[in-house]
Amino acid sequence: MLTRMLLFVALGVHGYFTVESWRTVGYGGFFPPFADANTSQIFSDLLISISLVHVAIARDLFDRGDAPILNLPLLLGTFLSGSFCPLFYFLMRPEFVDKVLFRRKSSRV
Repeated sequence: MLTRMLLFVALGVHGYFTVESWRTVGYGGFFPPFADANTSQIFSDLLISISLVHVAIARDLFDRGDAPILNLPLLLGTFLSGSFCPLFYFLMRPEFVDKVLFRRKSSRV
C-alpha cells in the first residue's frame, strides 16, 4: 500500500512540474536537449535511466510469460509522454515495484 501511495505522490509531483513547464514555456519550449552541454548531459542521463527502467519492465514481462514485445507500446508512450508511461506501469503492477525495488515477495495475487 505504501508503494502505491509513493507512486501516486511521484506521479502527482511530476505531473505538476510538467504542467507548470508547459504553462510557462510551452510544450516544445522546455525541451531543448542539445541547446548546450548542460542540457545534453541531462538528456543523456535521463535516456540511460529510462532505458534501464525499460530493461527491467521487459524482464518482468518475460518472467510473467508475456512477450517482451509488449514493451514497445511502453517505449512509444515514454517517447511521447516521458516518464508518465513507466509510472503508470508501476501503478498497475505494484508487485513489480515490491519485487525489484524492495526485494521482497508481494502478498498481492
